[in-house]
Amino acid sequence: MNRLHPNMKVTVRIDGVDVPVSRAEMRYSADAYDLTAEGTAVSAQVSAAPIVAIVSNAIGLNVVLRFHSQLLGLSAPDPDEREVAMSASRAAGEKMLTASIERHSCEMQGRAMRVRLEGHLGSGAPFELELSGGPTDIGATVVAGEGRARADALLRDLLGELDVAAGEVTERVDDDTMSLTWSLKPPLSEPEHEEVFRAVPARVAQGSAPELAPTAAQPLLAEGALHAVARAEAWMRAREASVRFELSIFVDEHSGEDGALAPSYFFSTERLPLELAVGDEWYRVDASTSTVEAWLGIDAAELTENVFAFRRITAQEIEIDWSARADDSQPVRFVGRATFTDLRRG
Repeated sequence: MNRLHPNMKVTVRIDGVDVPVSRAEMRYSADAYDLTAEGTAVSAQVSAAPIVAIVSNAIGLNVVLRFHSQLLGLSAPDPDEREVAMSASRAAGEKMLTASIERHSCEMQGRAMRVRLEGHLGSGAPFELELSGGPTDIGATVVAGEGRARADALLRDLLGELDVAAGEVTERVDDDTMSLTWSLKPPLSEPEHEEVFRAVPARVAQGSAPELAPTAAQPLLAEGALHAVARAEAWMRAREASVRFELSIFVDEHSGEDGALAPSYFFSTERLPLELAVGDEWYRVDASTSTVEAWLGIDAAELTENVFAFRRITAQEIEIDWSARADDSQPVRFVGRATFTDLRRG
């Protein structure tokens, strides 16, 4: 969900030009369970995921910062872990951007963070980012058998001095785990950015902005229009020496019927270059080493020119950036989140 919370202040500067920001989030989570060899969740010592901050704008510039959870006192110091790492991507041209941090400073006050970064993108453009604020999403996952009280206690430990009433808590129960997620409320409406693309230097974002760009309320571009999405579901499993991934997007109650809009994407590959853990970099599907299939609906022609990238943002959720082309040459794009079921350990 694209959002700019009032407690998050962000400045992004590329080549000395301020780039408008429409989204700024900070989230972290902790698990109090482990998986047995059979894939069953059992109670375990609390382990914290990296603190993840996301900064992006309406045309697809996306910066992901991963801070070691020791900064918030959520884990013990680890001398082998970098304090902060950064990755960046954009919608135009090549999706992934190499990025290097040359100088940074982090100041902590309770659960709030003030960060300043300086470095360069792979294009050679100097990059500066200043971010300050507190968390927008906090998650806690425990063994379901321990009950809501255990999950609530862990969530309150993660909140620290933050007021639980300042956010909304949602509950999710899987086969043997329970997750509580606290989300700060209310987010501001996504601002209008008619001229947002003008601020990005040409050598960083080549080309021009699309006429229609997915938004938080309408994350799907298809058939020449933007669409709201009822839900998006993805799963991954290991089978017959390959890894298989599938995404299904349901626009409304008619998705799945003949002629209805219901985009889906599938790929299989022999191996993944990363674990897809929370906080990992974006994984971009390599069509040269993967089998890829995608459709706009049940009886629609296959989509072509697929460019698909995703990353894990919680144990049960991924963020997706997918672009393709329909048989009538119209663009298809989905930029949003999907529930994620990882069956590779099962």
